[in-house]
Amino acid sequence: MQNTINFYTGNIEPEENTIFVFGSNPEGIHGAGAARVALLKFGAEYGVGEGLTGNSYALPTKDLRVLENDGLRSISEKDIIKSIQTLYKVCEAHPDKTFKIAYRNKADEVTLNGYNGREMFMMFLQATDESNSFPKNIQFSEEWKDIYVNLMTEIFDFYNRNDIERLQKISQKLYKDINNN
Repeated sequence: MQNTINFYTGNIEPEENTIFVFGSNPEGIHGAGAARVALLKFGAEYGVGEGLTGNSYALPTKDLRVLENDGLRSISEKDIIKSIQTLYKVCEAHPDKTFKIAYRNKADEVTLNGYNGREMFMMFLQATDESNSFPKNIQFSEEWKDIYVNLMTEIFDFYNRNDIERLQKISQKLYKDINNN
C-alpha cells in the first residue's frame, strides 16, 4: 500500500499488464456501460460477477435481481466496500499488473449503480487499511482527481478548525466501526 494516489488519463486500452476494473453485477451479465466494454475488449466472462477474468476485474456494484428503483443502490455501500477490499488483496497479489478503475463520473454524476462519483470514491477510500493507503498498482481516472482534491481540502480545513487529537480519536473509531460491520 502507498500514501499516494495514481491517476490515468484517457480511455483504458487493452495492454498485457493492464486490468480493467469495472462495475458489475453478481449475475455476471455484462450488457451495458463499462461492463460491456470489459466483455468485448478485456476478457470479462459472462456469468462471472466478481473477480479477475482475462484482463478485467468485475467489481459488483449493482444487483439486477432487485427490481425496485431500477436496481439503483441495490448493493449496499458496506458490501461494495468489502468487495473493494477483496480487489485490493488481488492487486497486492499481482504487483506486475496495473489495475485501472473504469469509473469516470464526476462528483455528483450518478452511475448505472445509483451512486455518484464522490460516493464511489469514498467507498474506495473506506476500503483502505488504517494507513488510508491504496495499493501501489491501482489507478483512478483523472476525472476523479477533482473529487480527491476537494475531499483532501475538506479534511485539511476540518483539521485546521478542530482539535487534532479529538479528530484522530474519532477517525480511529470510525475506521474500527466501518471495518467491524
